[in-house]
Amino acid sequence: MMFAKTLVFGMLFVLASCGAPDIVTESGVIGQVTTGPTCPVEEPGRPCANRPVVGLIRVTPLTSDEAAGVTKSDEDGKFRLTLAPGRYTVTVSAPGTFGCKPLDIQIPKDTFVQASIICESGIR
Repeated sequence: MMFAKTLVFGMLFVLASCGAPDIVTESGVIGQVTTGPTCPVEEPGRPCANRPVVGLIRVTPLTSDEAAGVTKSDEDGKFRLTLAPGRYTVTVSAPGTFGCKPLDIQIPKDTFVQASIICESGIR
């Protein structure tokens, strides 16, 4: 009986000394870079999906030309960049494309914004 009480008090002491875990919050942008169209002729019932693109993503505040963050999309075209809340322009440099349209985004506190960037393939 004495052992059980000692064990219970010991466990309570360990749990009490742990404290509350720190809550880590982040904000930023996650997304994908693709190129399209990818087929010279699209036929009904035969979709022609855009192709993922590896590219350099540069994010600048709307009020500055200095980069707030730079990253590279992976082989699936996906990327993630942690940024402070604010308004930004996302630009992509992707070899093998005919340019990617810049995208303006607003990042709220504690939120990751989704971004889909489509680069021109040159096929018409």
